[in-house]
Amino acid sequence: MAHEARIRVLHGRTNCLSCNIGDTYDEDGEHHILPELPGGSVEELRTLNTTYQKGVMSFWDSYRKVFASVGITLYDLRLYGKWILSNMVPSQRPAVLPFANGCRHTSPLTECFLQYYLGCGQDDMQCNVIIKLVDHGTDEHQIYSRLSRCEALYDPCKFAGVLPPTAILTSPHGFSFVVMPMWTTAYRLRLQQLDTIRQVFSFIRCTLMGLSLLHTHRIAHRDIDDSNIVTNWFCYDNDWDHRLQRILEHCQTPDALYALFDFDLSIQLPAETSLKHCRRPADEALIGKSFYHPGDITMGESYYNPFAYDVACLANIFIFHFSEAIPLVPLLAPLFGKMTISPVANRFTAEEALTFFREIEAACSPEVLDGNIVLKASEEALDDPNVYWARVSPDMQRRWQSHRPMLPTRTIRLLRWAMCNTFVWRTVVYVRDLLYI
Repeated sequence: MAHEARIRVLHGRTNCLSCNIGDTYDEDGEHHILPELPGGSVEELRTLNTTYQKGVMSFWDSYRKVFASVGITLYDLRLYGKWILSNMVPSQRPAVLPFANGCRHTSPLTECFLQYYLGCGQDDMQCNVIIKLVDHGTDEHQIYSRLSRCEALYDPCKFAGVLPPTAILTSPHGFSFVVMPMWTTAYRLRLQQLDTIRQVFSFIRCTLMGLSLLHTHRIAHRDIDDSNIVTNWFCYDNDWDHRLQRILEHCQTPDALYALFDFDLSIQLPAETSLKHCRRPADEALIGKSFYHPGDITMGESYYNPFAYDVACLANIFIFHFSEAIPLVPLLAPLFGKMTISPVANRFTAEEALTFFREIEAACSPEVLDGNIVLKASEEALDDPNVYWARVSPDMQRRWQSHRPMLPTRTIRLLRWAMCNTFVWRTVVYVRDLLYI
C-alpha cells in the first residue's frame, strides 16, 4: 500500500485514494496493533463523553505512522481536541482545487479546536487536511464512497460545489478515516458583509451547483445551514477579529468559492428515486439545525420530500441574507419564491433552480454585478414572503405570480405555532394517519 498510495496522494489530484490499513511495524520489527475507537464507535465518540478525552489523544497518536505512510503528517494534539499547527510547512505555491489556500501569517503556535472525531494534518504537498472518523455501514460512509468516484469533484477546472474526500482509509475496526481539504465554514463569515452582486452570485451559484450534484446522485443533505457551507480559505490566527477579517477579504475576491459538506445526517437513496415525488417519514424533517427549515410538515403531514426540503432550506439562507439584493436583481424574488413554494411538487428542483439562476446571471450587466450593495439579514423576510416580494414592481409581481408563495392565513400561522410543540405535532400526525387525511 505505502509507496503506491503515497504517490497517489501526492500527485493523483484527479481521484480519491481508497485503501485498507492494518497493524504497523517499527524499524526493529516490533508489532504495533492499531487500537479501536474509544467508546467502540464514532457514534458513541460524538457524545463527547469526557471519559474518552485521554483515550482520544492516544488513539490519534497511534495512527501517526499509518498517515505518514500515505504522505500525511498529523499535527500535534494537545488537551481535549486542541490541535497545534506546530509542524505546518507554509506552501510555496497556490493550492489547486479541491484544496484551499491558507493565510500565510499563520504561526507555529496557532491552535485549531476540533471535536473528538476530527483530526488535522498536512500532506507532502503542504496541503492542509481535515480527517473525520466515520462508522462503517452508515449512510455517511456510503455517501463519501459515492463522492470519491465522482470525477468532477477532482477536476480543478470544473468546480462542483461539494467538498470531496481526498482519501478514505479503511480500518479493521469498523470505521474509516475520511480525509478532506481544509476549508473554512461560511458561518464564520457574516454573509451580509458581501458588498457586490457578483459576490452574492458566487455564493448562490456554488451552493446551487453543490446541491444539484448531490441530488443528481440522490443524496439528500438534510442539514442545509450556514455552518455546513465552507469557503476555499482558512485562517487560524489566534486573533479572532483578524481571522474573520482575512476570511472576509478572501470572500470579496473573484477567487472565493463555496461548497456543501458534512453528511452525518444525510441519506443516500436509490438512483430511481423521484426528486419531485420522493416520500419519507415526516419526523426525519425534524433532524438538523432548524433555523432555515420550511413549513413542509407544520400541518401534521405524515411524509415529506427531503430533496424539496433541501431546496427550500437553501432558499431560506438566500432570503435571510440576500433579500436586500432584490431591488438590483428583481428576478431573485421569483427564484427564491419558486424554491420555497407549496405544494412542494411545484417547487424548483436544485437543477431547475440552478438553470433559472444562470439565466438571471447571464442577463446582468457588469455594472449591476459590480455595483455596491448593503445587505442586512432579515428574519422578517423568512417569515413573510411579501416582505421580499414588495421589493419588485407590481407589474413584475403579477407576471411571476406562479412563483410566489402564498402567505399563510392567521389561522394556519396559529396552527403552525402550536405545531412547534413536538407532542402536539406527533398527536396531529397520529390523528391524520388514523383518519386518512
